[in-house]
Amino acid sequence: VTKNPEILAVASVLIDSLSDPDKGTAKALDIVIETTFVNAVDAASLALLVPVVQRGLQSRNTDMKKKASTIAGNMCNLVADPKDVAPYLGDLLPTLRTTILDPSPEVRAGAARALGSLVKSMEEDEAAVLIRHLLATMKSDASMVERAGAAQGLAEVP
Repeated sequence: VTKNPEILAVASVLIDSLSDPDKGTAKALDIVIETTFVNAVDAASLALLVPVVQRGLQSRNTDMKKKASTIAGNMCNLVADPKDVAPYLGDLLPTLRTTILDPSPEVRAGAARALGSLVKSMEEDEAAVLIRHLLATMKSDASMVERAGAAQGLAEVP
């Protein structure tokens, strides 16, 4: 049971988006992005938020990606115990690594900030692997957009 009052207020919308992602994800992202969070996000809140954010990050819609990456960054900053994020790293990290390569500069910037916030919840060896990946992408023959995305991601990593 979530203890976060802001999540409790929008829980029905989040649950609806989980039961019908095609119809509910955009609405859930809109409501969460407009919510002002003043309390810490707990593990139960993450269980409701992360699938919606994940779906938004994987969307083809640029606006949904921007909102989802902003929520992901804010969510990681509001977590009371970084260990609560650990179960979601396996899903969020690869998606954010892909999202920082998006053609939209706004999406890349939001995803880079989210990645920087997520690193705070990672073990040191996991963060080192991510940093190596970002450096390798920057030095690769990938497109300018991909190299710029990797550079933005690296710039946000503390």
